[in-house]
Amino acid sequence: MPGVNAGGDTRAALCGVLRGESLALTESQLTALHELATEHRVHALLAEALSRQHADAAGSNARLALQEAARREAIVEWLRAEDLKRVLAALAAAQVPVLLIKGVALAYTCYEQPSHRPHVDIDLLIRQEHADVVRRVMEQGGYVAPNRVGGERVSRQFQYTRRLPNGADCEYDFHWRVANPEVFAHVLTFDDLDASARPIPALSEHGRVPSATHSLFLACIHRVAHHYDDDALVWLYDIHLLASRFGSAEWSALIDLATRTRTRTICHQGLRAAQDAFGTVLPASLPQWLSASEPEPSAAFLAPTLRTIDVELSTFRRLPTWRARAELVRQHLFPKPAFILRSYGVKGRAWLPLLYAHRAARGAFRWLRPLDPRRPS
Repeated sequence: MPGVNAGGDTRAALCGVLRGESLALTESQLTALHELATEHRVHALLAEALSRQHADAAGSNARLALQEAARREAIVEWLRAEDLKRVLAALAAAQVPVLLIKGVALAYTCYEQPSHRPHVDIDLLIRQEHADVVRRVMEQGGYVAPNRVGGERVSRQFQYTRRLPNGADCEYDFHWRVANPEVFAHVLTFDDLDASARPIPALSEHGRVPSATHSLFLACIHRVAHHYDDDALVWLYDIHLLASRFGSAEWSALIDLATRTRTRTICHQGLRAAQDAFGTVLPASLPQWLSASEPEPSAAFLAPTLRTIDVELSTFRRLPTWRARAELVRQHLFPKPAFILRSYGVKGRAWLPLLYAHRAARGAFRWLRPLDPRRPS
């Protein structure tokens, strides 16, 4: 496979292997595929795909390294799943309904093995009124809230982490909206998703996930709302697996949902990218169905030069009142003093004015730079 070490060729070869194509790979080419697959978090899928091919290369160093990486993913996923079962049981005992979303939900509903879909954190959707109960349950379970900017205008989520006795890290991300940017935050509510949610007994009797239609919609939204049209193969493979199971009823429901929420352009972009990468079979008339007759505010998040300031200005403009807008500005500029002191490792409150000023100056440069989409989830 000449030229596989070139970026575009390596990506094309990786997609080909994940589609089931049999390629003659040298040791260096396989190493290049492993490196790219790890970056895109499809290395466990690559190991599985290659295990069905090229039996003669089973003893190569590159193949062994890939198999070892896949084994590590399987162990980590098992450890995290055991912890997740305990968390779900504790939340159920506290009468807090939750939905698993994003990576962990897809790992247990779309993939042959959950470890084939690595995820850095475990995302759960809750109702906002249950946030305090969730915090109490997590803290009683020995979990710690990392030092993050607070304020519901800035972020519609909060995190808890714990280092397991075996050394694995578990991070839980509790959301009360499906996305942080205002243009996406209300496209689906907890009740919308809960009404058609499905159980996942393979994980836990208390585990539930969104319907197939909602899952595909969220997969298309997530890679744009939080990752700004990132082309990471892990997101596209999610979309590929979900779309490959759709029938006419599911496509009709998706189109209706995308039309109602004015996200047709974003859904079309995600589906088309998955098709380009993995040959996803889509209805021939899908481009026509998902063509937007007028500009959609959400499509601005597809701009290649999108910056943090653009994202926040979008939220600022869409907030319903000037009071809400003032809260957004205040929470960005003046987060709680405890957060600032911990961030800088300082104890004396006398330093706060200088620390706030330094943070604002440093943040100004970051807000004006084009966003880096490659953030895991």
